[in-house]
Amino acid sequence: YYPFTIKLTYVTTTYVQPVTLGIDAGSVHIGVSASTEKKELYSAEIDLRSKEIPKLIEKRAAARGMRRYHLRYRKPRFNNRIASKKEANRF
Repeated sequence: YYPFTIKLTYVTTTYVQPVTLGIDAGSVHIGVSASTEKKELYSAEIDLRSKEIPKLIEKRAAARGMRRYHLRYRKPRFNNRIASKKEANRF
């Protein structure tokens, strides 16, 4: 889930190995492979969260709606509307 780094505790030579990185980006899975001409060094398959993200967003919106539904902390007053003030001043 998290990228990592390997730090060597000893000095290495300046030997460099040619490595090819291949990435296959699909709609559900992503394939990653690092290989030389002779062998495969690393391969991985990553599953995307494309199916569960919309469900999580919907769940979060429902929770936010419930928080806002109970936001009224005092009894509603209806005598402070502009139309009622104009009618009271007309007489």
